[in-house]
This record gives sequence, structure tokens and C-alpha cells, in this order.
Amino acid sequence: KLARKHHIEIEELPKLFERLERDLAALENQSAAETELHERLHTARLAYIESAALLSERRATTASGMQKDITRRLRDLGIPHAEFTVSLQITSDAVPLPHGLDRIEFVLSTNPGQPPGPLNKIASGGELSRVGLAIQAATACHAGVPVVVYDEVDTGIGGTTANIVGRNLRDVASHCQVICITHSPQVASAGDQHLVVSKSVVGGHTETRIKALGEIEREAEIARMLGAAEATESSVAHARDLIAIATQHH
Repeated sequence: KLARKHHIEIEELPKLFERLERDLAALENQSAAETELHERLHTARLAYIESAALLSERRATTASGMQKDITRRLRDLGIPHAEFTVSLQITSDAVPLPHGLDRIEFVLSTNPGQPPGPLNKIASGGELSRVGLAIQAATACHAGVPVVVYDEVDTGIGGTTANIVGRNLRDVASHCQVICITHSPQVASAGDQHLVVSKSVVGGHTETRIKALGEIEREAEIARMLGAAEATESSVAHARDLIAIATQHH
């Protein structure tokens, strides 16, 4: 009757008895187990708070140098009054968070007397691209990102500032693969490899082609980007100078 009640064979009754005894003992010892769990939780929370406090201290030290570096890069990139700040605030949440107790925000001021604010509210579209580039250039050696793609980060700038954009892109590229879409000859001259993207209509269909350029082809293409109708000796010499300027820092 007992075996039928528990839906098992008669031979399995001793094992069932042992299991039920263990379950009963666990229920009777529940209070002691709960006390032990609370003690373990308390110990873990103290260890977390100690680690989080050390992390906050190191973040504060790192943030000081990081914001100076990024501010300098932004001013070089044509935002002369930029003030980049890393805001660190300790959260009041009682629940431990996976990345410590800090709430981190990047804030920016681009004009004198302007209070700093979130990047997406302070920076224009073109400025936001340069802010992203400055952050990447300053942190690339620590980020561990394998590939970074920039789509016309040079929009709205030229001349010396475009040269600095190229220099910052090379800073990033020394730590990861950078793919940059650009119409700027100064930026294009900073690359290690130059690809030309072109469209053509074949049989009534539009085709897009990508061609890798050799050294001579690259000089001719940058000369064209500089505005030369055709690759003359002087325009190619200018392109060659741009490439030398862009790569001399590396």
C-alpha cells in the first residue's frame, strides 16, 4: 500500500525513507541555515563595498587625466572653448550594481560661460563626431575594441583641423583596426590603406565597386580630392606632401 501511494516499487521504499528523513532534517534546521545565509550575505556585501570604494577612488584618479587629455584633443579638433568633464556620482541605491557604486556621465561645455551638459544636448552633430573621436583616441589603448568605423567624422572642417583629425585617427589605429569614410584629402592621406568606392551603371543597373589603391594611384586620387582636374606633377607633389605630413608623427 505504501509503495502504491508513492508510485514506486517496494524495493525503492528504503531510499524514499532516507530522502524524506533528510528533507525533514533540513526543514527543522531551516532557521540555522537562514542565519548562515544572512552572515554570508553580510560578508559578501562588506567585500563588495570595499572593492567598490577602491574602484571609485581609481576612477576619480583616472578621470582627472582623462578629461584633460580629451579637452586638449577637442580644442585641437576645432572646438576652442571645449571643457570635457567626467562626472562621478555615488549612487544611493542599496542594491549592489555590477560596475560599482558610481554613476558616470560625460558632460561637455563648448562655449565660455555655458554650464556643462550631456553630450547629446550640448554638442552639434559635427561636434559630436569629433567628441567621439577624441574619446576614442584618448582611450583606445584601454578599450580593447577590435574595429572602429567612422563615417565622415571630418564633416564641416578642413585645413589644419582636418590634419589633426587624421592624426587622432592614427592614434586610434595604433590599437585597433580603423575604417574611415571620408571626402577629406587630409584625412585620407593619414590612412595606411586607401580604398576608392565608385558607382557605375551597367546594363541599366547601378553597381558599386571598391578598389584598393597602390602608392602611385593613391597619390593621384588624393590629388583629385584636392581639386585637381587631373594628376599633374604639382598636384601629385602636394598629395605626396600631405601623406608625409600625416604619417610623420608615427
